[in-house]
Amino acid sequence: ANLANKSLPNAVGAVSGFAVVVCVALVFGKSGNSGCRPGWELELGASEQIRMVFLVSSTCGASRRVGFEEAIRTAKQSLAERFTAEGRQFVSTGVFVDWQLEKGIDFLGGIGDFDEVIIGGSWLNSGAIRYIWRDYPGASALPQVIVAKRAVTVARNTIGVGEEELLLRLVGAEAIMRWVELGMPIEVE
Repeated sequence: ANLANKSLPNAVGAVSGFAVVVCVALVFGKSGNSGCRPGWELELGASEQIRMVFLVSSTCGASRRVGFEEAIRTAKQSLAERFTAEGRQFVSTGVFVDWQLEKGIDFLGGIGDFDEVIIGGSWLNSGAIRYIWRDYPGASALPQVIVAKRAVTVARNTIGVGEEELLLRLVGAEAIMRWVELGMPIEVE
């Protein structure tokens, strides 16, 4: 499969399944700068970032349940609106726990834009390692939705990122869909 011909929002490019990194420096704190920088304008100072992580695999039958993809789209949109209105940053991460890169691109792309995607490596991809096995151990079952918060401090030439605090972990399509039906309750201080 030629992944370089696949269309992904905000993608840099791909060659034989590996991302081609064109930019090596970030430009911080100024709007209108040319060159490489994050996809949103970073303002100098401290803020709180809320992250929704969606973990899924092509072999996960529950992920093909009628209405499940729409529930994930609704959760991303509603949480983005809620936390942005509260003055927090919101980011979404799609983690495709599978070997097949093209299937991951197609599946996650069908759900809509993510701020970040982690595809490939099966159960040892960096998203699974972080959110299931090592940093925030949890059930080895899919699909999952995790919501976490962390502090982000942007200075002129650096970004400080605090440790994430897990706020919510949902395992299974039924639990995720029920959470969305209930209006996505999350305790955030």
